[in-house]
Amino acid sequence: MNIRPAQETDLNQIYMMGFDVWSDNATVEEYLNSCRDSKKYSQGRWMILEKDGALLSSLIIYDLNREWAGIGSIATPKYIRRQGFAAELISGVIKQLQSSSELSTVFLFSDINPVYYNRFGFAALESKYQSYSDSVLMGLSFTKTPAWAAEDFTPPTYF
Repeated sequence: MNIRPAQETDLNQIYMMGFDVWSDNATVEEYLNSCRDSKKYSQGRWMILEKDGALLSSLIIYDLNREWAGIGSIATPKYIRRQGFAAELISGVIKQLQSSSELSTVFLFSDINPVYYNRFGFAALESKYQSYSDSVLMGLSFTKTPAWAAEDFTPPTYF
């Protein structure tokens, strides 16, 4: 299996990985158009896990500042979920991000049970940093003192 940046030709397949969860009863064409027009999606870098040309899972990375990154829109096609593909992609992307010389922290907003992300080293931030009722802000620090331990810490907004 291979982790690589997505190419323009991968995007429709990537968007469709989340159709059953994120489409809000839109038609396929309406949903794809909203993804193509998404400012949020255009601001990140899509990464994919593939094997023999088949796209198995995807996520998007946001450069939040020089020291922080965010991971979002993690998805796997419905017919192959629960086989560990998202976990493999998340682990591989974390390793890539950790090798960045300046990056100290990765954040994500968990829309599923946050316990899932604990296995990768993510921890839910204190309740005072939680701004959304349906998502839990989680952080993974590559340093001994996490960014959220600083007195002047301001958490990222939903990305």
